[in-house]
Amino acid sequence: MAAIKIIKQKSLKSLSTFGIGGKAERFVSVNTTATCRETFLFAKKRHLPVHILGNGSNCLFPDQGLPGLIVQNKILFYRKKQNQIFVGGGYSLALLGRKTAKNQLTGFEFALSIPGSVGGAIWMNAGASGQETADTLVKVAFMDLDGRIAIYPKKALRFGYRSSSLQEKKGMILWACFLLSPSSTAANQARLFAQKRRQDQPLQEKSIGSIFKNPANGISAARLIDQAGLKGLQIGGAKISLKHANFIINTGNATSGDVALLVEKVQQMIYAKYGMWLEKEICTFL
Repeated sequence: MAAIKIIKQKSLKSLSTFGIGGKAERFVSVNTTATCRETFLFAKKRHLPVHILGNGSNCLFPDQGLPGLIVQNKILFYRKKQNQIFVGGGYSLALLGRKTAKNQLTGFEFALSIPGSVGGAIWMNAGASGQETADTLVKVAFMDLDGRIAIYPKKALRFGYRSSSLQEKKGMILWACFLLSPSSTAANQARLFAQKRRQDQPLQEKSIGSIFKNPANGISAARLIDQAGLKGLQIGGAKISLKHANFIINTGNATSGDVALLVEKVQQMIYAKYGMWLEKEICTFL
């Protein structure tokens, strides 16, 4: 039996790049398939709701805390076989971008400044600068809450803009395989992408990345929010970034309630001005 260490009353603030949230009733970090299975069976036996977590770079946690069990994916292996990359679901997306670009492989240049995990990136089909996680995906290993493992080829999963059919499943992405293409310009392109993100986004602030999905009409959510004059709008400790209008930053003491109210206010004001309802990109546990 794999050994698992359950931590009670874990600070959710420490698990999110937003620095917001109360306490998790129970928390466990898993770094192998065996510990993941044992954790899921532990939760099933006790009828505990399970929340899967990567790097917490896209998560808004509630101030009152979370019941059940948070399971953080820390399966971190990386293996390269020619142009194929096998990588654990908890592996850093930014590190994957750096490694593959350094090895002159294209497909993950967009990832250099994204603080998420590989599993989270697949789950939501993260992307930037014209690239998406699903573009180079070959297959995914997924464990359901009963401890059963399935290998899904890309064609068995539906990917869209910031979405995948994995969002309809309950369980964890254990690992994934990607097929990349040789490119002598990958490292330089990655540097350019990272430089642009540093210039355009408040990467030094506490945030969880883009709050809203871009509308289907091709206009970015950031442009709509900016044109509506909402940069700098603040409720409590939550503030729309002056640097990038689709980012909300925690100025130091923001609550999840502050963020939720600010998100709703932006949605209402954009709808009133443009007749478009902005859909949230972030994962909320409220």
